[in-house]
Amino acid sequence: MDHTPPTTTLVDASRAASRADSSVHVLYIAGAGRSGSTLLSNVLGQLPGAVSVGELYYLWERGLEDNSLCGCGTPVRQCAFWGRVLERARQAAGVDDIGSALRAGVAGARTRHLLNMLTQTGRHDFVARSQPFLHVLQHLYAAIRDETGCDYIIDASKFPTYGYLLTAVPTLSVSVIHLIRDARAVGFSWQRQKYNPDSDALFGRISSLRSALIWDAWNLGAELLGRTLPAGRYYRLHYETFIQRPDETLADIIALGGLEARPTDVIDDGMVTMRQAHTIGGNPVRFQRSMRLRLDTEWQRAMPLAPRALTTTLTWPLLRRYHYPLKGEPA
Repeated sequence: MDHTPPTTTLVDASRAASRADSSVHVLYIAGAGRSGSTLLSNVLGQLPGAVSVGELYYLWERGLEDNSLCGCGTPVRQCAFWGRVLERARQAAGVDDIGSALRAGVAGARTRHLLNMLTQTGRHDFVARSQPFLHVLQHLYAAIRDETGCDYIIDASKFPTYGYLLTAVPTLSVSVIHLIRDARAVGFSWQRQKYNPDSDALFGRISSLRSALIWDAWNLGAELLGRTLPAGRYYRLHYETFIQRPDETLADIIALGGLEARPTDVIDDGMVTMRQAHTIGGNPVRFQRSMRLRLDTEWQRAMPLAPRALTTTLTWPLLRRYHYPLKGEPA
């Protein structure tokens, strides 16, 4: 079996023009950070007809402003792929500076706007004041589709609010994968010393208190997002299940998105070979080209008692809802 996925090809101008008005399919990964979204999105990006763009919410901040590394290893402002995509989107949207348009838009989609999703009036007002941003997003995602020739875009931005705005873009067909990982594993991950190749320094760490509160808020937000979607567009996935039963998980996601693909297109006996992807942000795993899926259970042995107890106390209602035993064995 050939384990090398096909290279993403570009489409010619006539084909791009003929598809300009068709829907762009977005598989949006929602949930808390450090839940495995980078790995999942990169794996899904190997499916025929799909492309992973990482955390597109951060295209302005981490990409254009910080000029961090694209998944191809080139700084985003020097990446030819993103240069072409942004110029396509700028021209189609009719804006002078697409970077400024993105900066203004993402400021209105942060976590603090999550309460807007609780009521119909709040959601209506949220969308109404975001119309200029939605206009830019419509053309940004279409530009990615036309530049890659892929009808399915994998976006691991995770923000529930940003995901909700995507569902309000009329030319996007959005399905949500709500990715959940045990809150204690997430909290332990935030305390690890990890190297960030973007800054040539260690990733910042956050406290167990903050990690637990974010885990609660973003998972509840992902559920709220799911309730706004048509039936069959929301899929709740445990990270642990994905790692332990990847073929079964991929089959479910393929059905969710309506892709013409098979799990064996990506995974062979737990091994994944990944082509170069132009991803924004995310875990350094996005730079790897091959890996074996293994469940990381170090937190169960190494997480100190105090932060473990605090995290369990602050997250236990959702831990039980998502079928995680409070003593900490994985689901």
